Amino acid sequence: MKYQALLALGRLDSVSSLLPDTSLFLYMYVRKEAVLSSMIECTQSSLSDLLLFELDHEPGVPLDDVREVSNYVAALDYGMRLLITLLLCEQKALQELMPIKAIRFVSTSGRSRTKSTTGVKRSIGGH
Repeated sequence: MKYQALLALGRLDSVSSLLPDTSLFLYMYVRKEAVLSSMIECTQSSLSDLLLFELDHEPGVPLDDVREVSNYVAALDYGMRLLITLLLCEQKALQELMPIKAIRFVSTSGRSRTKSTTGVKRSIGGH
């Protein structure tokens, strides 16, 4: 299962390099996911109805249904922003902890030189 997930991520990564604008891809993907997920709750909105609603045009279905899908989009957008924030916080925390680990290594080992933390910093986006 984990292998299949990594394989799917690899395929997505390779396809994303062909897209002119990945943010447009994500924009449409989130809306399509919202429409499909809202169908479970018997909403009548389509992707076209949602896009019309976002452009302040009249959708062809009950407004409550389109608002429901729009709320789902807002929740997905919020969740993605939250994940990005959490990942950035984790990266910052790791970068701040690395010097402390190096100092502790020197003080407990009695060695005069410290281990390099460069590999860890590079793996989390540092320099």
